[in-house]
Amino acid sequence: MHGAVASFLAALALAALLDLAPAEASWRGGFGPYGGDRKAVVVDPHDSSLLYTDSADEAGVWTSRDAGGGWQSTALTFGDSVVAVLDLGDRSRVVAGLSGRAAGLFWSEDAGATWTAVAELQGQDVLLLAADPYRGDHCLAVVRPSATEPHDFFRTTDGGATWQALDPGVETVIGEPFTNGDVAFDPDQPDLLYLAVNAYPFKVS
Repeated sequence: MHGAVASFLAALALAALLDLAPAEASWRGGFGPYGGDRKAVVVDPHDSSLLYTDSADEAGVWTSRDAGGGWQSTALTFGDSVVAVLDLGDRSRVVAGLSGRAAGLFWSEDAGATWTAVAELQGQDVLLLAADPYRGDHCLAVVRPSATEPHDFFRTTDGGATWQALDPGVETVIGEPFTNGDVAFDPDQPDLLYLAVNAYPFKVS
């Protein structure tokens, strides 16, 4: 009897372990734009088949209209890029930041066919973009300071049409130039965010 009970318990334990085993994932490569590093892929909130990806090889911004089946260059064909998509309620707006020979901040509402330059940051190297997932018209940008624009931390609250500098900036706080980072927005406190810059985590409000 005890042997039967032990076998039954062992079978239950094995079944539990099998339930905890990770599900198989299907990966398919070789369908995206070739060359250079890609830091992110973003999905249009109003059309899940519309994707955008950035470039670290002076190749601008790329888009896919068939959920990644094929990729085409947008009208921003030059410069290293970062990209984000804003949800404006009735429509989407993609925001792209470029650095290098075509530096600046741009936005588009026709999947990248045409772009509008943001006057405040024309000629500035844009290093990071982070769209607020809880307030669709809010976005943050980190840029490389220059002689004409000493600020490096910017925010938009109107879907990318205008941008305002935030003080103190990133370089002022950490005491070194920005090289990499990411942003997380607090879902319960709209004005609170968490910022990882280089080797330093910050809580910003």
